[in-house]
Amino acid sequence: MATVSYSNSPSGRASGPTFRVSTREISLDFSNVGPAESPNELGALNETAFRDLLRRFASIPSVKLLDGDPQLVVSAKRGRYLLVPSGGQLLVRPANDTQQPFVKFAVENLPGYLDSTDQQPQAPSSTKPVAAATSSTSTNPAAEGPARDLVIPDGAPIYGNIPVSRPSATPTPVQATATAPASKAQPVGRRGMVYGALVLLVLALAGVGWIFYGPVPEGPAAPARLPSDFDAVSSAELLASLKKRYVGTYATSGDAGERLLELRPNGTFHYQEFGAGVATTANRRGTYTFALRHDTKAPLIRASGIGTIELRDDKNLLCEGAIFSRVP
Repeated sequence: MATVSYSNSPSGRASGPTFRVSTREISLDFSNVGPAESPNELGALNETAFRDLLRRFASIPSVKLLDGDPQLVVSAKRGRYLLVPSGGQLLVRPANDTQQPFVKFAVENLPGYLDSTDQQPQAPSSTKPVAAATSSTSTNPAAEGPARDLVIPDGAPIYGNIPVSRPSATPTPVQATATAPASKAQPVGRRGMVYGALVLLVLALAGVGWIFYGPVPEGPAAPARLPSDFDAVSSAELLASLKKRYVGTYATSGDAGERLLELRPNGTFHYQEFGAGVATTANRRGTYTFALRHDTKAPLIRASGIGTIELRDDKNLLCEGAIFSRVP
């Protein structure tokens, strides 16, 4: 079970960096995605809790992304940033600057980047529980509230509840436990049997949760129907070569508006146009297929709901009248 250590006194704040996080179009337990989910403020998280949250956010199955556009908005030392999941990694750009393109980050590298002020990510700092921190004052401008320490076991399912703790009016007294003499071993009685039964129950529930809520492998999608003036790619070698070259994530520059196009290996695509702030003005999904023109036999992509996508080179596509460049 995930736990949170919370302290409302200045001496209980974490000495490491903190990150203020809010969610968009995703539930607190990461099980539901869509516009119906209201925004949530998670408050200030320490580095350990923030890394765990990023891992779970980046691990959302691709089929879940068909229901909406889950986003995290993070405020840290570097500024305020928008995060979008993409194939186990994260696409990142400033939240208030729609002219900036998305940049792809691995989960382990992102906290150090957000906590730095130059272009070089800082090495991850060591984390300590809040209860063990000594009296110190945080220098992070985003740390306006107490930090939280989130601990989740490695074997837990992807979807779990994000615990939210509230300050208590009075501190909980710590009860001293009596230590039995080392010479007398405690016999295993009814209490040991109860603990064993609880462990088995927790393992069984974790297994059931993994079966029902674990990642679902994506199956092959039905190819998009071609007009009469296009031919399907019949060569298996050519089709494999085209997929290897062009499957990936592409984005436009600021001059053409903030747009994102993701070509997935299973034959589906995800197209987005971003408005001001974190608002989304267009969101399309469908299937695509590689095709050849009758006259030139030049390869291109036909996508349902979008039309023809021209293949300029290995890193640039022409879609909807705009140039899309591959995200590194």
